[in-house]
Amino acid sequence: TVTTTEYLGGKPQRLVADFRAYDSLEASFKDYVNFLKSHPRYAETLNSAPQAKEYLSQLQQAGYATDPDYAEKIARIMDSDNINNAMKTVKNI
Repeated sequence: TVTTTEYLGGKPQRLVADFRAYDSLEASFKDYVNFLKSHPRYAETLNSAPQAKEYLSQLQQAGYATDPDYAEKIARIMDSDNINNAMKTVKNI
């Protein structure tokens, strides 16, 4: 349980919300995929998964996140030097 910012009616609100905890990254990713597959509103989103930015946009449109800038924020993280450097390291292993 943590304090988080959710957007209600387009306005940010501080709320206390429960989040899931996992024993491993694998478990968290499996649960994420199962969550998306079990909700029909994400069906089209899953079809765009190979195109990351399109996927993020569709995920936001399907109502995954309340933040109106969710897709843009995640795309910025994906394009960051930290992520790009980490990906280069992983590819070289």
